[in-house]
Amino acid sequence: MRLTVRDVCVTAVMTALCVSTSYAMIGLANVKLMDLLVFVSGFGFGPLVGGLVGVLSWCVYGTLNPLGFSLPVLVATSLGEALYGVVGGLLRGVGFRVPGLSSIGRLEHWASNLKVGLLGFLLTFVYDAFTNFVFALSTGEPVLYTFARGVPFAAMHQASNFAFFFWGGTALIMVIQRLPSVWVWPAVEKPATVRRTWKWISAALLCLLVTASSFAAYYREESLRLRGIYENTLQDLEAVSICVSVLIDYGNGTREWHNDTRLPLGSSALNATLAAADVDYTVGQYGAFVSAINGLGIAGDMWWSLWRWSPTSSGWEFILEACDRLALRNGDRVAWYYSSGFPPPPPP
Repeated sequence: MRLTVRDVCVTAVMTALCVSTSYAMIGLANVKLMDLLVFVSGFGFGPLVGGLVGVLSWCVYGTLNPLGFSLPVLVATSLGEALYGVVGGLLRGVGFRVPGLSSIGRLEHWASNLKVGLLGFLLTFVYDAFTNFVFALSTGEPVLYTFARGVPFAAMHQASNFAFFFWGGTALIMVIQRLPSVWVWPAVEKPATVRRTWKWISAALLCLLVTASSFAAYYREESLRLRGIYENTLQDLEAVSICVSVLIDYGNGTREWHNDTRLPLGSSALNATLAAADVDYTVGQYGAFVSAINGLGIAGDMWWSLWRWSPTSSGWEFILEACDRLALRNGDRVAWYYSSGFPPPPPP
């Protein structure tokens, strides 16, 4: 099997169509026309062209992608995408056809739509399982956790592809079947064996559908179980801890907020500061005194003053007591302000 000039042109055009539609739909998580277009490329112009369209489309879209780049995942998605094109070409090779235009609206037309839709769903299930498995191996995450965490995205991917293949697959194949034979990949006609071959393919697809449904149900239950464990753990954590916010104002317009800093119950302002920054302090008769935060220390009359936000007055209150003796409550906001004078001015 070799590439002709026609194959190169078709590969370029279909790859550009896949990439452009994917960028246009980038705001829709896991909803893409790419899979259907790659499948149709293989069905119309052969498994080699279909596989190349799948690999090249992901090489472009997966590399120049604002959502990020990972080489192992890129390789997995490229190979997984090629599966759509290869299967499309092989199906045409064994004589797969859809009814003509005269069947639109009839039972055989809807049966064909369902058949193509289920095929798209099963291919997407295999693609999602393969790419999630590679992602788990590349990141070191437990495989079961990765599959459970990806259930919502996989469900969206599989449902959208079923809809795309159901409504668009048969229509596009109808168009390809009406193209001149010189343009499309020639099907290998085997009249004597086509019916028997399709019986085995139908049985295999049915088994795969049952297996896919079982896995989907299992991973959904596992996702719900893990979510319940997470929520219970979070409730237990909230019972023995507090969340506070720490502001570090360097006095030159630079401000750092450390929001939702979680600390054990009974923590002080010093504990919160140590959790948010690199702190130098000394402990004396009256408690801890902070001399430097993140390398910025006392210089001349410049020093670090401690403040706490007052919901009552809707403003910052200057704290005179030592920071290690200021007990914090859940939701408190404290600030360190680098300024001069005493009493110091409040943070802006």
